[in-house]
Amino acid sequence: MSDLEREESDGSNSESNIESQTSTSSLKRKAYSIDKKMEAVAYAKAHSKNAAANKFGVTRKMIREWCEQEHDLQISKKRAKRLAGGGRHLSFAELDDQLATCPYAW
Repeated sequence: MSDLEREESDGSNSESNIESQTSTSSLKRKAYSIDKKMEAVAYAKAHSKNAAANKFGVTRKMIREWCEQEHDLQISKKRAKRLAGGGRHLSFAELDDQLATCPYAW
């Protein structure tokens, strides 16, 4: 029995094997504007979190988190991509301040 016959007999094909070998690390993370998040929250309130997740192409968990953050989203800047406090914090804040005020040019 050839390889092709074996693949056909067990119902698999080479395309699905290639897709399953593709790494998920190559996918880019998507950032949503606060306006889009607020639109999704409003839709979730009118319909359901599951319907909002399907309409906006995100997970139900993301909709749930945005609903919890609704107040913070409303008071934040209109064009901001994320809430304040996001990102990695400095390990050595004092050293960073000293370097910023250092009179020497490197």
